[in-house]
Amino acid sequence: MQRFIRGSIVQAQTGTMAQEELASTRAAELARANRQSRSRRAVQKGGVIYVHQARAIVSKKQELDTRKKVEKVERELEQLKKQTLRERKKIWKPIFQELKKSKLKLKPHSPKNVRRC
Repeated sequence: MQRFIRGSIVQAQTGTMAQEELASTRAAELARANRQSRSRRAVQKGGVIYVHQARAIVSKKQELDTRKKVEKVERELEQLKKQTLRERKKIWKPIFQELKKSKLKLKPHSPKNVRRC
């Protein structure tokens, strides 16, 4: 019975160690896959380049891309503002024309007729 108990304890410890090792192996594989999935675009053609220089070039490109995206969104926003203004003018134009027509029919007020209190 002692052997059975010791054997089961050893098996439990071995199983736990195997699970921990498997988890660390999976984590290492995932980290490696993330490293390898990065862009492998050519940063420079010809010549020697250091890693910090390549990273600086990549960060500049990313910054330019984000600036372009921001500018594009700002242009679209400006176009939407102009479009809403045009639509508003289109809606109010007939109303203002009617008001002008109605003012022409009415007599204009002269400053002499205006009462001051």
